[in-house]
Amino acid sequence: MEDDVEIVNEVVNLEIDPSRLSTLFQCPVCFEKGFRSLTGLNVHLDVVHNAGSKPRSLSSDKEKLDEHVIRRLVNEIDSKCGGPNSRAASGLPGPATNGISTKHKGASSLQDQLEARRLEQQEKYHARKSSDDPVQSPVRKKFETDAELARRLAVEEADFETARSLQREEGDKMSEVLIIDQLDEIQEISATDVEATLNGIARETSPLPVSIPDKVIDESIVRNLPPYNLANENMRRRIFTDPDADPGVSCTFDVLKTIRMNVRLDRRVQDVYLCADCVHFASDTEDTGFSCGYRNAQVLISCMFNFPLLRNQLVRKLGDMYVPSIEKMQRLIEKGWREGWDPQGAKEHNFRLHGSRRWIGPVDLYAMFMCMGIEVHIDYFVHQHTNYGPHPKLFEYAQKHFLPAATVPVLPLYLQHSGHSQTIVGYEQRQESKDSNLLVFDPGVKSERMRFTSGSETRWLDQTVRRPSSKLSKPSYEVLVVTGRVLSPEDQTRAKAASAFGIKGGRFVS
Repeated sequence: MEDDVEIVNEVVNLEIDPSRLSTLFQCPVCFEKGFRSLTGLNVHLDVVHNAGSKPRSLSSDKEKLDEHVIRRLVNEIDSKCGGPNSRAASGLPGPATNGISTKHKGASSLQDQLEARRLEQQEKYHARKSSDDPVQSPVRKKFETDAELARRLAVEEADFETARSLQREEGDKMSEVLIIDQLDEIQEISATDVEATLNGIARETSPLPVSIPDKVIDESIVRNLPPYNLANENMRRRIFTDPDADPGVSCTFDVLKTIRMNVRLDRRVQDVYLCADCVHFASDTEDTGFSCGYRNAQVLISCMFNFPLLRNQLVRKLGDMYVPSIEKMQRLIEKGWREGWDPQGAKEHNFRLHGSRRWIGPVDLYAMFMCMGIEVHIDYFVHQHTNYGPHPKLFEYAQKHFLPAATVPVLPLYLQHSGHSQTIVGYEQRQESKDSNLLVFDPGVKSERMRFTSGSETRWLDQTVRRPSSKLSKPSYEVLVVTGRVLSPEDQTRAKAASAFGIKGGRFVS
């Protein structure tokens, strides 16, 4: 029995003639070649793959190498080498080594030798797998200590994670369609083609779900709207009762009336010009830090209802006469992006705004109002030199805007500077002086402070609504102006085509 084991092991490790390679076996799982016996292949399957699959021969006829074939091969090799005793002399494995590693010499039975061979192959397999994985088997450099090895591996792992994150970011950027680049290619085409192109780009690139269609409003409802009068308690309740309306917990009514009354008591004031009646909205505890743009937009909308054309258009787009909440305005801005307004701003916000705490600016409100068919434009005020100071052109601009308020109602102005925005609701001219003040609604002033004026009217004006030129000395300002004009579909198409290449407006240098 031991002689048979020696013969089998010798044959397994023999260098067989290449003409006999057709009798070698191949692993049916990993397709590793070179198994010269069924025993060796079965050990490989049990150890490496933990399976009992039948071996597959490389030959076309699948000849099985049984015990008789093994003995025949051994006899042929013995005859060529001069017998079994001459194998060691000729360099071939034979009884002198048993064809097995020296660690198996102590094995006295076939079962022991097979177990020893199985353990050896298992060790080789795991050693090979570990060498393929640099994380499991790190290569230690010469004279490298354990601490140095640990630091080097930590740096390599950090670099690997950085590379993966950069690769993911680059993939995200490549997956997005470059809207601006595509829009720059639109030249000398009709306004209708521009609109179709912009809408197509918005639909293809926008990750937003399909927009909810506007509510269908009967024109008879629009024609029969009640007069807008904020002194009426029913009207005050109505503009906050719609499900999409602002709750109205941070609003203050009659602020303009209070300003007008207190200004008359101040002898330093010569004239004051105020916009049409509107509501002050303050940032509350839930939206402090990002809501100033939304709150100023609510001030604008509360004033637009005083103008019949704007009121009817708002009702057609909103579904009723109410001041929209922050969430509703976020959806309206997203709707403007989907329709192709302000594609650059849409890309900066990744086409998503609803439910976030990201602040907005004039360009975002431009997309919202223009999408609703209400014409607006943005004017810019900058300094000519780096020594920043007051903006006289801004005060001249506000004076020209509010002067008609003495005879006709006017709309407020949305004022944006770095980090904050306010609504200009009026202009104040001082007595015997060229100095003037802008009167503003600041969302940062709480509603409790706006309502308390008793006993300190002048001080209340200075602390809440008055802004002299010395307090408006930022490097630059942006002013969103509601023109009061309702756009037709053709006007919207032309305006959208123009805004695709950048929102343009007046530029005033002080």
